[in-house]
Amino acid sequence: SASSSESRASASASEMEEMDMERGEAEGEAEGEGEGEGEEEAVGLFIPEPMLCCEAEEGKVPHSLEMLYQAAQCTSAADCLLLATHVLLLETGFLPQGCEVKHGEMPSGWRAAGGVYRLQYSHPQCEGSVVQVVAVPMAQTLVLHATLKISSSEFSRKLVLKSDVFVTKAWAGGNPGVAYRDLQKLSCVFKDQLVYPLIATAREALDLPALFGLATLPPELLLRIMRLLDVHSLLKLSEVCRHLNCVTQDASLWKRLLHRDFRVNIHADTYDRDTRWKELYKKRFKQKKKQSRFRFFPFPGPMICPRPIPLPLPFLPPGIVGGEHDLRPILPRPRYDPIAPFPVPDPSIRFPFTRRLLRPGRNRAPDIRRGFI
Repeated sequence: SASSSESRASASASEMEEMDMERGEAEGEAEGEGEGEGEEEAVGLFIPEPMLCCEAEEGKVPHSLEMLYQAAQCTSAADCLLLATHVLLLETGFLPQGCEVKHGEMPSGWRAAGGVYRLQYSHPQCEGSVVQVVAVPMAQTLVLHATLKISSSEFSRKLVLKSDVFVTKAWAGGNPGVAYRDLQKLSCVFKDQLVYPLIATAREALDLPALFGLATLPPELLLRIMRLLDVHSLLKLSEVCRHLNCVTQDASLWKRLLHRDFRVNIHADTYDRDTRWKELYKKRFKQKKKQSRFRFFPFPGPMICPRPIPLPLPFLPPGIVGGEHDLRPILPRPRYDPIAPFPVPDPSIRFPFTRRLLRPGRNRAPDIRRGFI
């Protein structure tokens, strides 16, 4: 009995220990879940700052532009706008030249005499080429001239920016988030109209392959893009360079355009493999253009029948023969009425002349003295 009671006590003790361990594990898991939820909530509340000007939002600017704004001590809206263009050049890989440039500061001598700004850059992907940027403030605009020097040749680009579009009136408040606006638009305009054309021109002058654009895409993606264009845009694209011209001559491209624009059912038995799809497209295009001309010239309707030819005057008895040659063919009565009954002329038929003018002398008044003979 003593041994059985001891075994029961040991079993109950082991069960209690297992229950305590399970409770501890459950509490540990609950604490871990609570910590994980707290971490997730902390991560969810974190809002990353914009790193590039194309990511800037209202009231927030990239850290690089903020540092330049604080260190440059801008004296005008043109200064603030030039700082933004400098940051955009750095984002596209341009490196400032001249004296040593510290991080977060503008190159020395960027403000020249007469209110003109001068900056000089180089690009690692354009071998030996130097870009000279000259900015001239004119009223509410900033005119930028970028000159690319490659050995003995020069290429230039020009861009005009309005200061009041990208810089607010609170530019002197010391807060860059309030001083700038529409940095996304500025990034798009500045890079597309000035920076990327300069890089493309430099690499083309140095006989280097293109870095961006349609010419750098593989043929598969290029054909997928071209088949979405209309014919006029496709022909203009073929005039850009030889590479794009060769791609636009692809037979499968014109075969697809023929089916898309003219609903031509293309089967394997209908056309040969050597079919010139571009020439067939030209033929269909000319036919459609010729047919469209007749839409503006409809067929004339039925002709309106002209009025019938007027009948001759009704026959009347002859007048008196002799004398003044039938001066009065109709004898008048006392009230000068003609001898009745006579047919009445149809009033709907208009004659170019009256019965009185058929014979000579009918314009004269009747002679009363010769009323009766």
